Amino acid sequence: FGLFPSAEAVAREYLTQNNNDARKAAADLINWQMTKAATSGFLTNLGGAATLPISIPANISSVLYLQLRMIAAIAIMGGHDIRSDKVR
Repeated sequence: FGLFPSAEAVAREYLTQNNNDARKAAADLINWQMTKAATSGFLTNLGGAATLPISIPANISSVLYLQLRMIAAIAIMGGHDIRSDKVR
């Protein structure tokens, strides 16, 4: 929807920040995505038991999105074509 950068944009950004070292870029990306996932879990848990029917699906969907985009970005950093059936 244009709110979040694509996996390609994320991969380019992290590669640029890490002098095109794919391993360092992937490690930085993983660390940042873990922070975002933990924050998402914390924020969706603030409502307690009363908001569980809404917060659990929201948390799961946000973490899945973060993880899938991270996986795709790491594959791109490694030189893989994410549109290829073999890579998928």
